[in-house]
Amino acid sequence: MASEWARDEVIHDTEVAEWVDSLLFEPCSGTVGSLVPGGYERYLRVLHPAERVVNGALIGNYRWSDVARVNGKVAHAEMQWSKISQGEFEARGGWWNEGPHRINSLRPMVTDDIAHHLGRGLNTRCVFAFWEGNTAFQEISSMCPTVRIGAFNYYLAMGDVARASEVLDGIRPNMWWAVDRSWFVCSNVDLDSTYIGADSARADEIVLSRSLEAWPTLRSHRITIDGDRFN
Repeated sequence: MASEWARDEVIHDTEVAEWVDSLLFEPCSGTVGSLVPGGYERYLRVLHPAERVVNGALIGNYRWSDVARVNGKVAHAEMQWSKISQGEFEARGGWWNEGPHRINSLRPMVTDDIAHHLGRGLNTRCVFAFWEGNTAFQEISSMCPTVRIGAFNYYLAMGDVARASEVLDGIRPNMWWAVDRSWFVCSNVDLDSTYIGADSARADEIVLSRSLEAWPTLRSHRITIDGDRFN
Protein backbone atom coordinates (compact mmCIF):
# COMPACT_ATOMS: atom_id res chain seq x y z
CA MET A 1 0.00 0.00 0.00
CA ALA A 2 1.26 3.46 -0.87
CA SER A 3 2.42 5.67 1.98
CA GLU A 4 0.77 8.77 0.53
CA TRP A 5 -2.61 9.81 -0.78
CA ALA A 6 -2.71 10.75 -4.46
CA ARG A 7 -4.39 14.02 -5.35
CA ASP A 8 -6.86 12.22 -7.57
CA GLU A 9 -8.09 10.31 -4.51
CA VAL A 10 -9.64 13.49 -3.08
CA ILE A 11 -13.39 13.05 -3.55
CA HIS A 12 -16.07 15.44 -4.76
CA ASP A 13 -18.92 13.94 -2.72
CA THR A 14 -19.02 16.09 0.42
CA GLU A 15 -22.34 14.63 1.58
CA VAL A 16 -20.44 11.88 3.43
CA ALA A 17 -19.26 14.53 5.92
CA GLU A 18 -22.19 16.92 6.17
CA TRP A 19 -23.63 15.11 9.20
CA VAL A 20 -20.64 16.00 11.39
CA ASP A 21 -21.08 19.75 11.78
CA SER A 22 -24.67 19.54 13.05
CA LEU A 23 -23.55 17.35 15.98
CA LEU A 24 -20.69 19.56 17.17
CA PHE A 25 -20.67 22.22 19.87
CA GLU A 26 -19.86 25.77 18.76
CA PRO A 27 -16.21 26.08 17.63
CA CYS A 28 -15.58 28.86 20.13
CA SER A 29 -16.61 26.64 23.06
CA GLY A 30 -13.09 25.22 23.39
CA THR A 31 -14.42 21.81 24.37
CA VAL A 32 -14.11 18.20 23.27
CA GLY A 33 -17.62 18.56 21.87
CA SER A 34 -16.38 21.15 19.40
CA LEU A 35 -14.09 18.50 17.88
CA VAL A 36 -16.02 15.20 18.16
CA PRO A 37 -19.74 14.92 17.35
CA GLY A 38 -22.34 13.76 19.82
CA GLY A 39 -24.00 10.37 19.93
CA TYR A 40 -21.14 8.12 21.06
CA GLU A 41 -21.13 5.97 24.18
CA ARG A 42 -17.65 7.03 25.22
CA TYR A 43 -15.13 9.80 24.55
CA LEU A 44 -11.37 9.54 24.91
CA ARG A 45 -8.33 11.76 24.87
CA VAL A 46 -5.14 10.16 23.56
CA LEU A 47 -2.09 12.12 24.70
CA HIS A 48 0.74 12.40 22.19
CA PRO A 49 3.92 11.28 23.97
CA ALA A 50 6.98 13.39 24.71
CA GLU A 51 10.18 11.98 23.28
CA ARG A 52 13.89 11.72 23.82
CA VAL A 53 15.70 11.92 20.47
CA VAL A 54 19.47 11.60 20.12
CA ASN A 55 21.18 12.15 16.77
CA GLY A 56 17.82 11.79 15.06
CA ALA A 57 17.04 8.43 16.68
CA LEU A 58 14.10 7.91 19.02
CA ILE A 59 15.44 6.73 22.39
CA GLY A 60 12.19 6.68 24.35
CA ASN A 61 8.60 7.85 24.71
CA TYR A 62 7.30 9.44 27.91
CA ARG A 63 3.74 9.53 29.16
CA TRP A 64 2.24 12.73 30.44
CA SER A 65 1.21 11.01 33.65
CA ASP A 66 4.85 10.14 34.39
CA VAL A 67 5.99 13.67 33.62
CA ALA A 68 3.30 15.03 35.93
CA ARG A 69 4.33 12.66 38.71
CA VAL A 70 8.04 13.56 38.70
CA ASN A 71 7.18 17.26 38.60
CA GLY A 72 4.72 17.03 41.48
CA LYS A 73 1.71 17.77 39.28
CA VAL A 74 -1.72 16.16 39.05
CA ALA A 75 -2.42 13.84 36.12
CA HIS A 76 -6.03 14.13 34.96
CA ALA A 77 -8.10 14.06 31.78
CA GLU A 78 -7.86 17.82 31.15
CA MET A 79 -4.16 18.31 32.01
CA GLN A 80 -2.14 20.56 29.73
CA TRP A 81 1.48 19.95 28.80
CA SER A 82 2.61 23.49 29.59
CA LYS A 83 1.28 23.06 33.14
CA ILE A 84 2.61 19.59 34.00
CA SER A 85 6.04 19.90 32.37
CA GLN A 86 7.15 22.82 34.53
CA GLY A 87 9.27 21.53 37.38
CA GLU A 88 12.56 20.16 38.64
CA PHE A 89 13.03 17.62 35.87
CA GLU A 90 12.43 20.15 33.11
CA ALA A 91 14.93 22.54 34.70
CA ARG A 92 17.53 19.74 34.68
CA GLY A 93 16.82 18.80 31.07
CA GLY A 94 14.31 16.11 31.95
CA TRP A 95 14.05 12.81 30.11
CA TRP A 96 12.42 14.31 27.04
CA ASN A 97 13.77 16.81 24.56
CA GLU A 98 10.98 16.83 21.96
CA GLY A 99 7.22 16.93 21.81
CA PRO A 100 4.49 16.29 22.48
CA HIS A 101 4.01 16.70 18.73
CA ARG A 102 1.04 17.98 16.77
CA ILE A 103 -0.46 15.65 14.18
CA ASN A 104 1.76 16.58 11.23
CA SER A 105 4.98 15.78 13.11
CA LEU A 106 3.57 12.97 15.27
CA ARG A 107 5.20 9.59 14.68
CA PRO A 108 2.90 7.28 12.68
CA MET A 109 2.89 4.59 15.37
CA VAL A 110 0.44 6.57 17.53
CA THR A 111 -2.10 6.98 14.74
CA ASP A 112 -1.50 3.42 13.53
CA ASP A 113 -2.21 2.05 17.02
CA ILE A 114 -5.45 4.01 17.26
CA ALA A 115 -6.47 2.75 13.82
CA HIS A 116 -5.65 -0.83 14.81
CA HIS A 117 -7.95 -0.72 17.84
CA LEU A 118 -10.80 1.10 16.11
CA GLY A 119 -10.67 -0.82 12.85
CA ARG A 120 -11.55 -4.22 14.18
CA GLY A 121 -14.49 -5.72 12.34
CA LEU A 122 -15.70 -6.23 8.79
CA ASN A 123 -16.26 -2.60 7.79
CA THR A 124 -12.95 -0.74 7.87
CA ARG A 125 -13.72 1.85 5.23
CA CYS A 126 -13.31 5.43 6.41
CA VAL A 127 -13.68 9.06 5.46
CA PHE A 128 -10.55 11.19 5.96
CA ALA A 129 -10.69 14.99 6.27
CA PHE A 130 -7.70 17.27 5.58
CA TRP A 131 -7.77 20.91 6.69
CA GLU A 132 -7.64 23.17 3.63
CA GLY A 133 -5.50 25.82 5.34
CA ASN A 134 -2.17 24.56 4.09
CA THR A 135 -0.33 25.99 1.10
CA ALA A 136 0.42 22.45 -0.09
CA PHE A 137 -3.21 22.19 -1.18
CA GLN A 138 -3.28 25.21 -3.49
CA GLU A 139 -3.43 23.08 -6.63
CA ILE A 140 -6.19 20.89 -5.19
CA SER A 141 -8.36 23.92 -4.40
CA SER A 142 -9.21 24.51 -8.06
CA MET A 143 -10.28 20.89 -8.61
CA CYS A 144 -12.08 19.71 -5.48
CA PRO A 145 -14.77 21.10 -3.16
CA THR A 146 -14.43 21.38 0.60
CA VAL A 147 -16.91 20.75 3.38
CA ARG A 148 -17.40 22.98 6.41
CA ILE A 149 -16.86 21.24 9.76
CA GLY A 150 -16.70 23.45 12.84
CA ALA A 151 -14.62 26.55 12.13
CA PHE A 152 -12.74 25.19 9.11
CA ASN A 153 -13.10 23.70 5.64
CA TYR A 154 -11.75 20.26 4.71
CA TYR A 155 -10.90 18.19 1.67
CA LEU A 156 -12.10 14.59 1.82
CA ALA A 157 -10.78 11.18 0.81
CA MET A 158 -12.03 7.65 1.41
CA GLY A 159 -10.06 4.50 2.11
CA ASP A 160 -9.25 1.75 4.55
CA VAL A 161 -8.62 2.58 8.21
CA ALA A 162 -5.04 1.34 7.78
CA ARG A 163 -4.31 4.53 5.81
CA ALA A 164 -4.90 6.81 8.80
CA SER A 165 -1.26 7.90 9.09
CA GLU A 166 -0.72 8.45 5.36
CA VAL A 167 -0.20 11.98 4.08
CA LEU A 168 -1.72 14.10 1.33
CA ASP A 169 0.95 16.45 0.01
CA GLY A 170 2.80 15.98 3.28
CA ILE A 171 -0.25 16.62 5.49
CA ARG A 172 -2.00 14.04 7.68
CA PRO A 173 -5.78 13.89 8.09
CA ASN A 174 -7.17 15.98 10.92
CA MET A 175 -10.34 13.92 11.21
CA TRP A 176 -11.28 10.40 10.18
CA TRP A 177 -14.27 8.24 10.90
CA ALA A 178 -15.89 4.95 9.95
CA VAL A 179 -18.30 5.15 7.04
CA ASP A 180 -20.92 3.57 9.29
CA ARG A 181 -20.18 6.34 11.87
CA SER A 182 -19.43 3.78 14.59
CA TRP A 183 -16.42 5.82 15.74
CA PHE A 184 -14.81 9.19 15.08
CA VAL A 185 -11.27 10.57 15.49
CA CYS A 186 -10.10 14.20 15.57
CA SER A 187 -6.47 15.35 15.68
CA ASN A 188 -6.77 19.12 15.47
CA VAL A 189 -3.77 20.67 13.74
CA ASP A 190 -2.99 22.89 16.77
CA LEU A 191 -3.38 20.31 19.55
CA ASP A 192 -1.03 17.76 21.11
CA SER A 193 -3.80 15.24 21.78
CA THR A 194 -6.18 13.18 19.68
CA TYR A 195 -9.86 12.96 20.64
CA ILE A 196 -12.09 9.96 19.93
CA GLY A 197 -15.76 9.04 20.08
CA ALA A 198 -16.52 5.30 20.08
CA ASP A 199 -18.52 2.47 21.62
CA SER A 200 -17.56 1.14 25.05
CA ALA A 201 -15.78 -1.97 23.77
CA ARG A 202 -13.42 -0.04 21.51
CA ALA A 203 -12.92 2.67 24.13
CA ASP A 204 -11.94 0.11 26.76
CA GLU A 205 -9.45 -1.46 24.37
CA ILE A 206 -7.74 1.89 23.74
CA VAL A 207 -7.66 2.85 27.42
CA LEU A 208 -6.06 -0.49 28.29
CA SER A 209 -3.53 -0.30 25.47
CA ARG A 210 0.10 -0.39 26.62
CA SER A 211 1.24 1.62 23.62
CA LEU A 212 -1.17 4.55 24.05
CA GLU A 213 -1.87 6.93 26.92
CA ALA A 214 -5.61 7.46 26.82
CA TRP A 215 -7.95 9.10 29.31
CA PRO A 216 -11.75 8.88 29.40
CA THR A 217 -13.10 12.35 28.77
CA LEU A 218 -16.39 14.20 28.39
CA ARG A 219 -17.65 16.42 25.59
CA SER A 220 -17.80 19.26 28.10
CA HIS A 221 -14.11 18.96 28.99
CA ARG A 222 -11.87 21.84 27.95
CA ILE A 223 -9.21 21.45 25.25
CA THR A 224 -7.50 24.74 26.05
CA ILE A 225 -4.88 25.61 28.68
CA ASP A 226 -7.52 26.96 31.06
CA GLY A 227 -8.97 23.45 31.26
CA ASP A 228 -6.17 22.35 33.58
CA ARG A 229 -7.72 23.39 36.88
CA PHE A 230 -5.40 21.36 39.11
CA ASN A 231 -1.90 22.43 38.02
